Amino acid sequence: MLALLLLVWPLSMMQSVCSLTDKPLHFTSALENTEAMAKETVVLACELSKPTEEVVWLKDNVPLSLGDSRFEVVNQDCSSQLIIPDVTADDSGKYTVQAGQLQSTATLTVNG
Repeated sequence: MLALLLLVWPLSMMQSVCSLTDKPLHFTSALENTEAMAKETVVLACELSKPTEEVVWLKDNVPLSLGDSRFEVVNQDCSSQLIIPDVTADDSGKYTVQAGQLQSTATLTVNG
């Protein structure tokens, strides 16, 4: 019953459960391909097995500038989110999150 409740809660209300052990870092939830309509807010998210400060986001293999106001990166506990408000066709592309030696990639397609 508890698992069912967690599935219907919004991601923003879920607390990350991660390990602080010395087990190797891995993705417990990788990026997923996403389609959106223009002007929507898109959140690309992943979960890692333990916290790390080595998280880097890229678009089309180019690192995103943390000073770019078009993007917001939120790293909390074991999760990392890339938030893109008011997406346009220019935001379509391949997004990658790197954590240490690991990486996960997904495609964002913006329609309209």
